[in-house]
Amino acid sequence: MEDIQLIALYFARDENAIRQTELKYGQKLLGFAARILSSREDAEECVNDTLWKAWNTIPPQNPNHLGAYLMKICRFAAYGILDKRKAAKRNAEVIVLSDELMACIPANMSSMEITDEALGAMLDRFIHSLKREERILFLKRYYLQEPLRQAASESGISESNAKVRLHRIRKKLKSFLQEEGVSV
Repeated sequence: MEDIQLIALYFARDENAIRQTELKYGQKLLGFAARILSSREDAEECVNDTLWKAWNTIPPQNPNHLGAYLMKICRFAAYGILDKRKAAKRNAEVIVLSDELMACIPANMSSMEITDEALGAMLDRFIHSLKREERILFLKRYYLQEPLRQAASESGISESNAKVRLHRIRKKLKSFLQEEGVSV
């Protein structure tokens, strides 16, 4: 079923919208959540929360890209679950990804004169300034949190090439943020 048809089902408040959305996007959402959470049970809960949130937000929302809309909801739901969990201990994979970006993005923004929204707008501008291939690789690795091997494979490059490209992108990001007045 096409996204336009799915969204029409949501607008008609047809409960079949949830079943059809799960058929089309369920496995992708489950894999995404599982990469963040490292737990199938938590990932399943996250997918259920995502579908429920989609049901409650469409309408009034009318997303142009339903898959991206669902991934965004899923990502927030997964990090909500992770936040609850990390009070006791932190997830090693999230720490590794944070360490990769730590040199580029200030860890403690409370001492700076910049808001999360302003930093988000800067990151958005930076991502849009990248070449398409760089943008896709960057988002696969740091937004979708795909393992390096998978992100490289899906981008049609070797893992070592992906490491080099991501390193260069992080250097560009650091320079970009410094030009924007963000001390890193």
